[in-house]
Amino acid sequence: MEQGGYAVVGLTAKYWLSRQVELTVVVDNLFDRRFYEGLETVYYSNYGEPHGLSASLKYHF
Repeated sequence: MEQGGYAVVGLTAKYWLSRQVELTVVVDNLFDRRFYEGLETVYYSNYGEPHGLSASLKYHF
């Protein structure tokens, strides 16, 4: 099994909603590129993570 070159794009953005509140948004595998995470054997290989989105809100004391 063979795999050509590829690039996976991820983005992280942070925004301060106030002096104490921080919003973070993370996008993984932005273009939903399908790739093998590792080529272990001819019969078994894992795909890499599909695209995903997560967000967090932090309050700083």
